[in-house]
Amino acid sequence: MFAKLKSKMGDGVINQAVEKIEQAVKPHIDKILTLRPDDINNDDFYADQVINPAKLAIDVSTSGATQIIPKFEEKFKNAMFAIRDELIETTDTKITLVDDFENLYPQVLMNALKG
Repeated sequence: MFAKLKSKMGDGVINQAVEKIEQAVKPHIDKILTLRPDDINNDDFYADQVINPAKLAIDVSTSGATQIIPKFEEKFKNAMFAIRDELIETTDTKITLVDDFENLYPQVLMNALKG
């Protein structure tokens, strides 16, 4: 019973965090669109240029509230890779967002943070 209550509380915290995270990450999504496809597909470059600055923005915007989410840093990194892999399309010369990005974006974040 305690585990179910703890899980529900965790889900509530995650739901609230996702709203703030969405807004903090949005400028970094815009930055992704300015990068070269080869760079975006390089995990180290993507982490240095997109994930780490986005994580810093989230830390600032949430006043550390993300510390309540167990393994947040790892889950956030997974979320950012999921965004890249599921919601970003690349060709040899171009980076674009999937057609239904605005609707899919919060769910991809939520799934990764719950994972």
